[in-house]
This record gives sequence, C-alpha cells and structure tokens, in this order.
Amino acid sequence: MDAAKTALLLSSAAKTTLIARENSPLQEHYSKDLRKEGINVETIKFRTSFSLTLIMRVRKIIKKNDIKNIIFFGSSEIKSLYFSVLGKNINLIVRHGTTKTTSKKDIFHLFLYSKVRWHIAISKHIAKNVSDIFPIANDSQIKVIYLSAKHKPNARTIVARKPTSKGHVNILHIGRIIEGKGQLEAIQACHILNDKNIPFQLTIVGEPDISYMQKIQQLVSALEYKQNIKIMGYRNNVSEFYENCDVFLYPSYGEGLGNVVIEALSYGKKCVCFNNTVFPEIQSLGFKLFLAEDRDINSLKEQLLSSIQISDWEYFSRLNKQLAKKHFSTKNELEQYLSILE
Repeated sequence: MDAAKTALLLSSAAKTTLIARENSPLQEHYSKDLRKEGINVETIKFRTSFSLTLIMRVRKIIKKNDIKNIIFFGSSEIKSLYFSVLGKNINLIVRHGTTKTTSKKDIFHLFLYSKVRWHIAISKHIAKNVSDIFPIANDSQIKVIYLSAKHKPNARTIVARKPTSKGHVNILHIGRIIEGKGQLEAIQACHILNDKNIPFQLTIVGEPDISYMQKIQQLVSALEYKQNIKIMGYRNNVSEFYENCDVFLYPSYGEGLGNVVIEALSYGKKCVCFNNTVFPEIQSLGFKLFLAEDRDINSLKEQLLSSIQISDWEYFSRLNKQLAKKHFSTKNELEQYLSILE
C-alpha cells in the first residue's frame, strides 16, 4: 500500500514507474487504479529474493524508462537490487517503514547496502532503528519523511460526534489481520465495556492471515459479547469506517508509523494504543492519544474506557485534525521526496 501511495504521490511531479512482483497483493489491489492515473506499472515474476530474472528485468526497465531514481520498499530483495543498479548512475533510496530487530551490520550487508544514497525513515523512531540495525555508508544519509494521510475527511466530518450519540460506541481497528497488529488485544479490551453495560460495536477491517484468523474466531466464539464484534475482511475504501467510528483502537506491538493511525488522526479520531515504538513520538507532536502500558490488557481496557468518557471530545477532535494537516500533509511529503531526487 505504501509503495502504491508513494508512486501516486510522486506521479504528480515526475514520470513514475512502479515495479511490482507478479501476482502480488500490490499488483492485485493497486495496479489497475495506478495505470488509470498514468503511472507505468511493470511486473516481474520471480521466486527468490536473489533472482537472475529479477536482476535482468529491473535493468531492462531502468533502461527502457530512463530511470534515475529508485525508491525501494522492502529489504530481502536488496541482493538482487544491488546487481540491478551495478554500473548505473542510480540514486538508490531505501524506504524503511517497520521496526527491525536483526542486525545487518555484517560485511555481506555492508557490501549490499553500499549503493544506497538515502535511507528514508517514516518516523524518528524508525530512523534510530535504521541507524542501529543497518550499515550506513559514508556517503549515505538518513532522512525522516512523515507519511501523509491517504484518505481525506469530507466536510461532514469536520466536527466529530460525541461517543454514544447514536446510542452505542463505534470502535474501529484497521490493519492486516496478523499477529502483532492488535486485533486480539482490541477484542479483549472491549470486555470492560461489556462489564459496564456500555453498548458498543468493534469493527475489524483488514486482509486476514488464515491461521491467525482462526485464532481470532476461536476467541470471539467464546465471548458473551461476540455479537458486538464485526470482522469485515479487506476493504479498498475505508473512509466510511473512519467517518462512522468514535474511537480508533490500535494496540499494535511495533509500528513504524502506520498509515491507519495517520488517517484516523486526520479524521479527528482519538487513538488508543500501547505506549511503544512510534506512539510516544506522535504524542510528543501534540496529538491526543490514549496510551496504555505496553502489552498490558488491563491498562488497555482502562485507556479505552477513558477515551469514551472524556468530556472535551470535540476539542481534541479538532486538535488532532489540525495537527494532522500540519504534520502529515501531502504537500510536505512530496516536497521532502523531491528534495532528494535527482
């Protein structure tokens, strides 16, 4: 999603080509719409991260499209990418969006990352992680570029409604349904609302991992409030979900700076999250967040309840919208990228 979003962003100012793996979610979900926007989409069929086919196809695409800059979203294919740009004057940019734990500062990776001129981090938290994990060549730089909100609130969401104004609280979680994204924790946190007889609905939107989805279904089936849990699966347009929710509940274990969090803030929603990774950084920018102790379900329950009971709901809604417009604007993100392109 980030690759497609960035390609669309850059296409407003430069000729843009998106290179995707054939039959990947990137191709399946986004290539058709990107082509309609005039973006050249190239697909490559390969099986392993080090592939002669991948190397040769990328080199042909670079030549055919007279490519001068490459922004790489990922890490495993860096082996093939190194040889794809070998001998070419390419401004190679690696964009980092997730927290890594395994050090890459060995001789092998020092060699592979030697062609990288810019390491782009989507938050200060990720920038520190990049510095700690990746080999940074003497002529390479690390730069923080905050994401911009993908979905823009429409006029009728300028003033957010107070929770329970429709008789119940609408709680939303958006993200791939996989371990670490917080769906299980979100479901468990809602127990406190059931105990206090607060009417609610938790809506979960995202593409499911089959094995993890089974784990969630087992949990939900045993709950007395299972009828209050609605799992939607993948949805391409999530604007209506943001518009209709009261609280964005996102207890992720390790975000870099998720698109969904930025989008929720841009809609003026208060987010309930764990106090880990990037969330303290977002709070330091002035946003109103409810941060629970890391991976503490009881603390998460209390923060969820506090987010619902807060009296100055509209004030903090307007505050989050204003700050999102300032820090996560399309104009700022585009200008930051254009400043490093050649």
